[in-house]
Amino acid sequence: MKRAVAIIADHDSRTSQAAIFSYELGVPVIVGTYDATNVLHSGQDMTVPCS
Repeated sequence: MKRAVAIIADHDSRTSQAAIFSYELGVPVIVGTYDATNVLHSGQDMTVPCS
């Protein structure tokens, strides 16, 4: 995870371990997507909006 430029999690919340860990690393996180791991693939290019 230290090499990640963003973290996307299917079933977590804003206070989850993934969210806290990404905050510590300084990388954006998207949580609660429900099916991102089925749609996205490792190494795939995408844009992570952080607004």
